[in-house]
Amino acid sequence: MNKQHFLLIALASLLSLPCLSFAKEANKLYKGCGADKSEARLHLGQNIYSDVKSSAKNKVTVKTQSLLDFFMGEQVGREDETSSLIESSVFLCNVNIVKTNGEYCAEVSKNALAECATNKLNTQLSYTQTNLNKFGDAKIKKAREWLDDIDSSKGLYTVVGDSIDQSKTDKLVGIEAHLLKVLDTQYARFDISGDNINIKLGDKKIQPNRDIALKVATHNYVITSPGHCPIVGEVKLTSKSKVVVSHKFSDYEYPEITFTSNQGNKVQLTVDGKNWPVSKTFSDKRCDGNLAYAFKFENDVEEGTVRLRPGLKTVVSENFTSTADRNARTQVANQYKQGSLYQADYLHMSLTSNSNTIDSMNGAKLSRTTLSNALRHGPSLIYAQDDKESYAVEFVYKLELQLLKIGKKQSPLGLGSIALIPHAGFDIGLGYHDLDGKDTFENPSSSEYEKFYKSFVVLRPSIGLGFPINGDFGLDLNYSRSLFMNKSNIFTIGINIRR
Repeated sequence: MNKQHFLLIALASLLSLPCLSFAKEANKLYKGCGADKSEARLHLGQNIYSDVKSSAKNKVTVKTQSLLDFFMGEQVGREDETSSLIESSVFLCNVNIVKTNGEYCAEVSKNALAECATNKLNTQLSYTQTNLNKFGDAKIKKAREWLDDIDSSKGLYTVVGDSIDQSKTDKLVGIEAHLLKVLDTQYARFDISGDNINIKLGDKKIQPNRDIALKVATHNYVITSPGHCPIVGEVKLTSKSKVVVSHKFSDYEYPEITFTSNQGNKVQLTVDGKNWPVSKTFSDKRCDGNLAYAFKFENDVEEGTVRLRPGLKTVVSENFTSTADRNARTQVANQYKQGSLYQADYLHMSLTSNSNTIDSMNGAKLSRTTLSNALRHGPSLIYAQDDKESYAVEFVYKLELQLLKIGKKQSPLGLGSIALIPHAGFDIGLGYHDLDGKDTFENPSSSEYEKFYKSFVVLRPSIGLGFPINGDFGLDLNYSRSLFMNKSNIFTIGINIRR
């Protein structure tokens, strides 16, 4: 062999050394054995961890449990440079377990690890905020899951080294940084449903039902939608807080006011200075301020304002009395300013004392009432009994005030042309009640004075309503309540004749 030939052989041998070294590294086999499969996996993980530690020390920060999160059903942690077993549920990839000579051995080649790493890396490159299509707590939970997955794979990427695309691992660093921001950001979400919704947060237009990352501050917002009043408010965000803004557009519809009157279309109505039909609903696009209105019937005018607000739905009603009805009421009521009323009433006495052995009595009330403008007064005689032997006799004097006119027009109350005359006052007098033999109603400790007035004195506030048919004849309803004696309720209904 000549010298030139020897040099060629030596050069070829030297060139083949890197290839042999690379092939040897690629075919490197990690192995771990134990009494059972779990122990074999544990020892496999420890061997891989030792290789990572020795080959990557001072180059890459490795969480010692992260590698085994990916490879093992168990997880190896480190405490004072020793390994301990921590339970995990991460999927094992391309690990073969065989039983040899009574023990189990788990093994995986570096090529298999590189294949796992490449597949895992390609999946993690999709962990972008664009694909994080969740909201609120679900979004934060998913971001944490993705970050844990990335973190648990760092040891794997260190083991395989240059066997994976380093440009992809560089991209993964940026993805991890963006996901970390998701966990350290304040959010607002506008939980709004409806058509053509426009939300402005400050000067920025945003979409409803999405988490919006914001700075720690107070942010003003305006929400608009056709046919609705603007919704104006603010969102106050503190560090790492999440605020959900929820509104129902049904609460922000334009104000609607319906104007009605007992005189119907006979009334002339103006709303906001313009003629408007009675009973037709008026809708205003203004969402605040006052809306002026005016009803006019014959010579009567009733004016007012409605305070506008979003979602307002109200009815404004004005009742008018025609001149003819008012004159008819006034004519009748004026006749009850003077004269005398002779009244005959049916009486029902309801007994309320628990000591009574009967519930009620029925009877009659006869009265003579003197009318003097707003004053009504006169004597009354009352007799009532039950269907056995109980009875009541009273002689009282009535003193009442009557209401003959009211309002700006100083006309009587009434229904159409029928006048109504309310009256109220009290009855005072003496009486005797025998309720199954009981005729005194004092307390056992009462003085002689108390025994007398509690058993025989009548003091009864009353209220009533007169229905004069004309100037000579009418009906009357009355209610009164005894303060002493048996504290009975008395209801009367009867007729009266004016003389």
